Amino acid sequence: MNSNQKIKHFLHREIFDLHENQIDTFLNDYSHDAVIQCLLDTLKSPSSFEYGFERSWKLGRILRSISNRYSVDTHLLSLLTTCTLAQKKSFINFLSGYWDNGDSNVEMVLKIIEDIESVIANPNELVWDREAIAFGLEAVTLGYLNNKKLFHINKDLDNKLIKIFKVFKEYMSNFPSEYPAKQLLSENFD
Repeated sequence: MNSNQKIKHFLHREIFDLHENQIDTFLNDYSHDAVIQCLLDTLKSPSSFEYGFERSWKLGRILRSISNRYSVDTHLLSLLTTCTLAQKKSFINFLSGYWDNGDSNVEMVLKIIEDIESVIANPNELVWDREAIAFGLEAVTLGYLNNKKLFHINKDLDNKLIKIFKVFKEYMSNFPSEYPAKQLLSENFD
């Protein structure tokens, strides 16, 4: 098994059963770029979609908790516009887990918000279906809530985002309650 295969195997299976220190020890044996590339490949692979995207979310939580040196979220920005719908859901769920456990990338949060606003106004099921929108709303809501201090620096932007989140809350009112975005938006944006 070459090093990329070892990393991918680790990200696909072993990482979920290990303590943070063991994860760090394993990943420290490989270059930052190799780990990120293998993670992106793992998130793109159909096996990431097998369990309703829960694996992607867990990977985000785990990788954010072990170290901030894997700033994977910035690598996903360009991929979100060129990926398949299933890959987008995997990436977005990864971001939800990643941002739920730490600060978000403000530029990414704003870009995803812009994309969701656009697709809500002009629906395109091939680019963002309802499930992807719900996942995206969960990610950006967590990204905003867990990084409020950066959004509050620009009061005009913060006020604009609060209005947008209220629109998103209204949009989510027609979704089943099992979507975390619905609960997050209802609890945080009156």
